[in-house]
Amino acid sequence: MTETATNMLCKHGNHIEAADMIISMLHMTAGIEESIFPLSEKQSMIDKAEKLYQKGSVDDHIWGLNMLISVDYRLGKWKGIIEKLIELFQLYEQIGDGEGFHSLFNFLPSFREMISTEQLLLMENLAQSVLKNIVMESEQRAGLNLFVAKLYSYLSEKEDTSTRTYEDMALTYYDTVVESGFYDSAGVALHDASLIYENRGDYDMALERLNEAIEKFVQRGDKGGEARSRTNRAVIFIKQNHIDLAITDLEKSIKILEQRNREWDQRKTYQDVQPLAVNEISQMRADKIFLTGSYAGLAYILLDKEQDFFDLERGTKLAELSVELKKEIGEKEMEADPI
Repeated sequence: MTETATNMLCKHGNHIEAADMIISMLHMTAGIEESIFPLSEKQSMIDKAEKLYQKGSVDDHIWGLNMLISVDYRLGKWKGIIEKLIELFQLYEQIGDGEGFHSLFNFLPSFREMISTEQLLLMENLAQSVLKNIVMESEQRAGLNLFVAKLYSYLSEKEDTSTRTYEDMALTYYDTVVESGFYDSAGVALHDASLIYENRGDYDMALERLNEAIEKFVQRGDKGGEARSRTNRAVIFIKQNHIDLAITDLEKSIKILEQRNREWDQRKTYQDVQPLAVNEISQMRADKIFLTGSYAGLAYILLDKEQDFFDLERGTKLAELSVELKKEIGEKEMEADPI
């Protein structure tokens, strides 16, 4: 029935409506077992919808990529998400849409381990072009500087790049963001800069940045940001053998992130009729990544027989929750996992 309807729409030139119908059907059938509705058939439908979206205007193409990303998420096609997000960046840069470009920034941290060096360098080129050629509000520019800093941070982690050079470049951009005075971007910049100092073994500077980040997140009422910074601060406390402080941070982080996780799971119950937006997918995945890291961190402490805090039952349960959540998000290497 869907094929007949979409063919009829296409016959009358309604390609975007036909593509939307295919996407709607894919959402409704996402949970059907492979033996009944093979992934190969779903992929054929995705390919057809993608070609139809490309027949429209640039705005239609952008709309289509967002719709296709929502389906890729449902099917666990993480690399497909990355490819389409980069295509969105290219389209926004081509049409000079700084606001659209800015709207995609949140995806980077939650998919960092899946992005290649070449893709990071491509995005850095696009970002520098936007900074140079597009007029933006000051807060958007601070956000773009933060994005560039993150790109340099992630490039420093690649085996085929110069670690120290990219770390220094990232820190320069992070400092620029903090000096901008915009709380949303400044808190994240402080948090991310702490990771570089931690990697260099400068735990005092890393803790200083994390303390400042947490303060800004608390002032802004950003529970997610606070939880993520507490998770990373706990990692440093573990390395310094301040186990009691690490436990306090991890317990607080878990409490916040479990509530956010419940809210995300509730949001997913009606994604058939209201697909997840790109920013929702990115934010949800980031929250789940850090919840996994928090579970793993606390399990690491509680399963250490040499510690006064040894708790086999709870430690085992937390480890199991970490593994279960890790599988859900298709994560290979978790941020803030000290094990």
